[in-house]
Amino acid sequence: NSIPSAATILVVDDDPTQMRLICDTLEDCGYVTDGFTDPLVALESLKKVHYELMMIDLVMPVMNGIELMKAAHRCDPDIGCLILTGVASIATAIEALKLGAVDYVVKPFDLRVLQPALQRAAHLRQAKIDKTVATLALKASHESLAELNQQLRGAQKAADQANRAKTQFLAQLSHEIRTPLNSILGFAHILNSESMPTTAPQKKQFAKNILSSSRHLLNLADEILDLASVESES
Repeated sequence: NSIPSAATILVVDDDPTQMRLICDTLEDCGYVTDGFTDPLVALESLKKVHYELMMIDLVMPVMNGIELMKAAHRCDPDIGCLILTGVASIATAIEALKLGAVDYVVKPFDLRVLQPALQRAAHLRQAKIDKTVATLALKASHESLAELNQQLRGAQKAADQANRAKTQFLAQLSHEIRTPLNSILGFAHILNSESMPTTAPQKKQFAKNILSSSRHLLNLADEILDLASVESES
């Protein structure tokens, strides 16, 4: 098995024969490759072409493999890098692993070793991408939740203000109702009392006051019904 055929591997080795051998071998296995002997030219290509993986020679005169790997990660943090090394430089290759390489392959390479290394690099790269995507999704979810909580706090604040306004309205309404009611009850009590003598003009004035207070109560009732109708429609 190999990585998907759509994946492209960037091969960088200052030895043209070695570079061509690696590219031809990988292409025979179904991979897509771009090969370069100059690390600086390879780096320019990396800025224009999307590569999933890189195979980098560790020892090169213009720019060594570790320097190129660091520059490649600045261009594409997700690219998987494999280091090509000779037996004598394995210790340096291990150092490259600590700096971000996903594996190293000893030259002359064995295809049975190279293919599993490429597969591991591809899987690690995809796992890294999946982790990044999941992190971004989690961050977006947290931001959405924070925005929703802010909206809920705003709605709660508006509801609290509405409740305070309603309480003030009911208190005012109670006062508006009690004032004419007290007037009606007071004048009616006087008119009904046998111990409180009143003249005919006084009785007439008391009746007018009762009528006036009753009309005021009727107007209040109409206003309350209008307000209830508006609230039921909204």
